[in-house]
Formats: sequence, C-alpha cells, structure tokens
Amino acid sequence: MDALFILNDAGSFIVEKHFRGRIGRAVCDPFLDLLQTHAERGWRAGDAIPAVFSHDRRHTLFHIRKHRLFYLGVTRVDVSPLTMLELLERIHSVLVTYFGEVTEDTLRSHFSTLYLVLDEMVDSGLPAITEPNLLEMLISPPSVLNKVVQVVSGSSKVLSELAWGSSGTNQPPQANMGEPAGPFGSGGGITGCGSDIWWRRADVVYAGNEVYVDINETMDCIIDSHGQTVAASIAGEVVVNSKLSGLPDLTLTVKNPSLLDNSSFHPCVRLHRYERDKVLSFVPPDGEFTVCRYWLSDPTLQPPINLQPSLTLMQTSGRLELRVGPKLSVGMVGGTGGGTAHTQAVLEKVSITIPMPEFVSGATLTATAGTIKYKSDTRAIVWSIPKLSSDQQPPSHYAEGTLTYDGAKEGSYGRVAPQELKCVADVSFLVKGWAISGVKLDTLEVSSVSYQPYKGCRYSTQAGHIEYRL
Repeated sequence: MDALFILNDAGSFIVEKHFRGRIGRAVCDPFLDLLQTHAERGWRAGDAIPAVFSHDRRHTLFHIRKHRLFYLGVTRVDVSPLTMLELLERIHSVLVTYFGEVTEDTLRSHFSTLYLVLDEMVDSGLPAITEPNLLEMLISPPSVLNKVVQVVSGSSKVLSELAWGSSGTNQPPQANMGEPAGPFGSGGGITGCGSDIWWRRADVVYAGNEVYVDINETMDCIIDSHGQTVAASIAGEVVVNSKLSGLPDLTLTVKNPSLLDNSSFHPCVRLHRYERDKVLSFVPPDGEFTVCRYWLSDPTLQPPINLQPSLTLMQTSGRLELRVGPKLSVGMVGGTGGGTAHTQAVLEKVSITIPMPEFVSGATLTATAGTIKYKSDTRAIVWSIPKLSSDQQPPSHYAEGTLTYDGAKEGSYGRVAPQELKCVADVSFLVKGWAISGVKLDTLEVSSVSYQPYKGCRYSTQAGHIEYRL
C-alpha cells in the first residue's frame, strides 16, 4: 500500500498517510466523484461503489466503509485485492482497540497515537505488526492517566522499555498428544514470552480470571417473489475474550467440527492439532480476539423471519402491503448442523427497508407495530420494529399504505411502465442466544495454570444482506 486516506461521508480528508513517497490527493478524485453523484441522487454514501477500482494505469484504489468513515488505500503495484482489503479491515479493528468508537472526532483528537500506530502496522507499504497485543507493547493506548503523566514528565507515547527479558515465573504448557510445547517463557521476542507466542504480552496478571467465547454469525440470502431461497450463506466467527493470568493453554471443541471446514484461524491456533483432532488448541492473546472465521453455503437455508410483501405500482399511484413475523422453519430448528430447537423465536432490532423508484414522492402508511415512514432523503420506506416474538399475540404484524407520485415526473418513467418495475426489500434483525448454522461449543478447557477461571459462552445471529424480491 503506497498511501492511506481516511475520509468522512462528505468526502473530506481526515487522515493522510504516505508509505512510499507522496501521492497527491487528486488520485482520490474518481472516488470523490462517485460520492458526489450518490449524494445528488439521495443514495446512502458508499452504496454501489466498487471496493476495488482503477484510477488510471498506475494507481488502484481499495476502500472499506466503517461507521461513516471511508478507509481508502492506494497502490501502484500489482497486489491481491483481498490482501489490501484485509489490511484495511485490520487497521480499523486496531483503531477500535485503541480508541473505542472510531469517529472523525476521536481520530482528530488522537492524531499522534494514530500515526505512530500506522507506522508500526505498515512498513514501506508492506503489512508489518498487526497484532494488538504487540502494538500495545510498543505504543501505549491513550488514557486519562497517560495524558497526565505525559503532561507532567513530557514523555513520549512510545514505550521506552520493552519486555525483552524472560518471565521466569511462567511454566511452559505441557505437550498435547505427544506434541512438543516449545520454549514458552524463554524470553525470546519482543513480548518476553518467547518467539513462539509473540502474540501475547508478558507478565499478565488479573485479580479475577475469566474467559468468554462469542459465536457470532451473519446471514446473507436472497428470497424470490415466491418465497423460495435463491442463494444463502453464513459467515461466522468465534471470538474469545481472554482475561487470564500467566500463560494459559486453551482447548476449545465444538459438537459439529465439520461446519468449520472452510475456516481461517488466528496465528495462535495449532493447525496440525486441529487437522488431526478437530479441536482448537492455543495460547490466547490477552484481551479480545477472533480465533476463527468460517463460511458456509446452504441453498435451502431460510431466514428466521417470515415476510410477505406486496407492492403494486399503477399508472398514477401505488399500494404497499407488508406482513411480518418470526418463523420457526426447518433451518431454525435444525440448522445446517442440527442445532438446538427453540421453543420461541425473539428477533430484535427488526428493520425492513424498501427503496422506491425515483418518481415516488411520498407515502401514507400505517402499521400495527413499530414505526413505518417514507424517508424522502433516501427515497425509501423504512419499517422499524423493536422486537418480534413467537409468543406475542398476534405473532405477526401488518403494514399498509398508498404511494404518491411526483407530478413533475408523472408519465416520464423512461421505457419501463411503473407496473413493470421490480423492487426489493432489505431486512435486518438480531437474534441472541442462537447460531443459525448449528455451531455449538462443546467444551473449553484451560490448562497450565493453577487457578479455575470463570467461563462463559454466547451466541448471536444477525442479518447481513437479506433481500426479498417483490
């Protein structure tokens, strides 16, 4: 990556970092032109902008959008697009670790720390240190106490002393299934824990030792106008939040390991142990990290929501009818891997968004639950429901209304008559305590330590891009 630009929704530059010589801001003009075009059309910033596109024969642009910010990377060499996009994702996740919520204000108030972090993460345009534990060893995260110390002593944010020495109090974990443990705690590497576990900082001590596992899944699917699944997939991650003293060794097993066949793992996972025994064995970094990401494709999968939309566009007006409720389908009860059946389905933060054609200027709508309204800035109808539950009476809710057309554009619909236009409904929701794929934690063992930590596990499923064709 030759340069990194961080912009807001309006296209204003917030951060500008060059790694291989200076590149002028003019290289971002094609991206800014697309942002301006979308703003004029009333679209959400960043919609339909390709994640990768070429500016000219010399420069290629890559971007991701996170919380009203654009991370725009520029390169002049041939590079794998996935590598660039993953690097941008990693930069954002590290900034979240340092600053919490990443906004324009937080970036401006922590410029010095931000540029120090970027210098360590990207060296001469190549990914360098991307592990949060290592970065925190080199650059102290901003805090109120650190600010007071820096004001009083005038010290730098870069730590003057690194843990190069050994930590003689830590004992090496025992070899697993005849596997050599390696020189744990031998003092090699920047963390002081040995070069084989460079991802964990040394001398970690907690008053209360605890470890939490979150299995989070995101569902993407397309449902046709007859209610049949056109395509469906699940992207999941196993997130571990480790607050354990010393050098613990964790062994995590799932009841259906075949669901993790298409996975990527954190460097701490012993891959040969997983290939042999189908268990995740690792010495965890300190704090929260993603130990595993997996992906599943199932063309028969159904979302846990039942939506029956009806949109009629006539020559002078239109009518919309929607019925929505929770659905205990085969996919929900059994899951792809035979998950646990639920006696009731509770969907939170339900939102149904239907973009309208350009000639629709307004709508008169009513709903039996939540709020439904037409947003003129985005030209979309949005129905928001705080919660849908199968034990509610009635279990499903209804919304209806009429659509009005713009008089100035009435009759000028191009070559397509209103009744021939096709629209879609985008659905979002959150289900806690359930993983749609059926992935379920079986055991979590903590060894090589003398204490008994508290363990916890949570599941969640949320909608990614779920589209109903009307």
